[in-house]
Amino acid sequence: MLKVSVRPTNPYEFTDLELEDLAAQLSEIDEAVAVQINVPPQRGYGVHASEVLHLFLETALTGGFEAVGVKVIESTIGWAQARWKKEQQEQPELPPRARVVTIYGPRGEVLKDVRIDLPDGQPREKGLAHQRP
Repeated sequence: MLKVSVRPTNPYEFTDLELEDLAAQLSEIDEAVAVQINVPPQRGYGVHASEVLHLFLETALTGGFEAVGVKVIESTIGWAQARWKKEQQEQPELPPRARVVTIYGPRGEVLKDVRIDLPDGQPREKGLAHQRP
């Protein structure tokens, strides 16, 4: 089983429905994918220049899980892009705010750190990343 944990940095950036939609989308990739949503309690003021979503792959991407893990990562990035495009169409007056998706492996190592700067922009990998927050 490929255990996946979804965790936003700010508990108010995503609605429960949005996170449940992402979890359902990831679960549909393969029957071996088990998704858990972990919304942390608010700490401090929750102000961040970017909207940040952490995705933890709690199972090593070896053997049969490698291809499934790649699909989970691609699907999460696609979900973030689609969500931003929808938000921009529904509320064009909001200033653009970059989206960041950081994917961690089972030892807390960063597998991918992706930034999307504009609603119609292409995702790009960021530079050196950090360990599990």
